[in-house]
Amino acid sequence: MMIGAAGAMAVSELYVQTQVPVSLYGGMVFVDLWDRGYVAMEGTWVMDGDQHAYPLNMSKIVCRADTKQCIDSQATVRAGHGVPLLRVNEDLHEIARWDKDTLIYQTNAGCVNYAYTVSRQTKQVAGIRTIKAGADATCAGASREIKLRLTNGFDIYYQMQKDARPVALNIAVLGLILVWGVVRTKNIWRPATANVDPYPANPSAHRVR
Repeated sequence: MMIGAAGAMAVSELYVQTQVPVSLYGGMVFVDLWDRGYVAMEGTWVMDGDQHAYPLNMSKIVCRADTKQCIDSQATVRAGHGVPLLRVNEDLHEIARWDKDTLIYQTNAGCVNYAYTVSRQTKQVAGIRTIKAGADATCAGASREIKLRLTNGFDIYYQMQKDARPVALNIAVLGLILVWGVVRTKNIWRPATANVDPYPANPSAHRVR
């Protein structure tokens, strides 16, 4: 049973690793050079009120006032469906506004527009996806507004592990039940053996007449 318990726990831990195969580091919003035209951000994007399609994601965004652009370098990991898939991408966003308090950069993507707002005072980064005016039926899959936040990646990693553990525990318990059932079945169907002393005191006791 001890071996079975160890095996069940190993399987449960493997399940957690399958769901969350990589760790995410923290996040930051660097605004010390705001007045010199430089802002940098790192973190994980989450959706308000919904699950991100790729919750294991990290972005590093660098904005420069002289180029009026922000470069967004992204890495995402698709997990839980066989071998984890890593995807790396880089997007270029146009800066729409940069004043003493607020930076806004935006981009167009097919049926939707994305706009991101950086607050110098709160060091918060928020995004919103809106549907383009006059979008046709081909844009039905992007028919609603989405709000995004750039947050600490380690918090997301920790929460995903926490969410996966109850399922993993159920797997471990089921494994223990199966092991216990197999052991019990073998004990029930084990043939009885005669309790015969192989070295009797009287050798003639086992002599065939």
